[in-house]
Order: sequence, then structure tokens, then C-alpha cells
Amino acid sequence: MKQAFVLWLALLMGGAAWAQSDRTGKAGGPEADTSDIFVVVEHDPEFPGGIDALYQWIGSNYEWPASARDCDAFGNVYVTFIIEKDGSVSNIKLLRDIGCGHGEAVVEMVKRMPKWKPGKQHGKKVRVQYNLPVKIMLQ
Repeated sequence: MKQAFVLWLALLMGGAAWAQSDRTGKAGGPEADTSDIFVVVEHDPEFPGGIDALYQWIGSNYEWPASARDCDAFGNVYVTFIIEKDGSVSNIKLLRDIGCGHGEAVVEMVKRMPKWKPGKQHGKKVRVQYNLPVKIMLQ
């Protein structure tokens, strides 16, 4: 039986400080509606326990799909999701799949994530889009 090793990569969030515009056209200004989905915020969402805890959680919660046992599909699976103002994860979408059931397995794993510490913009909790690449490989 193959052993799965899942390695979490860095976030795909850009370094520039931009966010979706609010109704006034001001990008992330103090008047921004907190129901908007932000891409970059002043205070990023945080997985409980920090980034190292996220690495560990992914490594121990990824379930190698049965359909991938005899499949040699390895590489990066990319998902995107929203971290809501209450820290829950929603709107999970598969961006790039390597096949053999790995994409669906990553989506199912993300559905089971615990609540995060939400992101903040101008001191208010906001919805933040989070992109997560997961590297699938044998160890």
C-alpha cells in the first residue's frame, strides 16, 4: 500500500494591498461593506494554532482516495475557499486537480476544517478568500 505524504505550500495571496471594491469604489476603505469578499486584508485569517498547526492538520487529515491506489497522479491540487466572519469555511472550489480522486479528497478535507480566526480590515471582521495549494506525493 502506498503511503501518502501531503505537503502544504505557501499561500497564493499576493503582496499588494488590494481588496474588492465596495459600493463607493474605494478598495477596502473604512466604508467597505464587511459582506464583501476580500483578497488581501490588514490582518490575515489564521488557522487555530498558526501555520505549523495547519501543516500538521493537513498532513493528518488528508485521506488518500481509494481510486488513487494504482494511479501515479502526483503534483499540486489547488482549492480556494472563503473564511467567513465567524471563522467558518465556505464556498470551497477546486481550481486545479491532478486526477485520480485527489481533488475531491482535498475538497472533502477542507470541508472538515475547524473554524479559523477571521481576517480583519479596519478593525472589523471580514470575509476573506483563501487559496490553498496542496502538494500530493509519495513518501
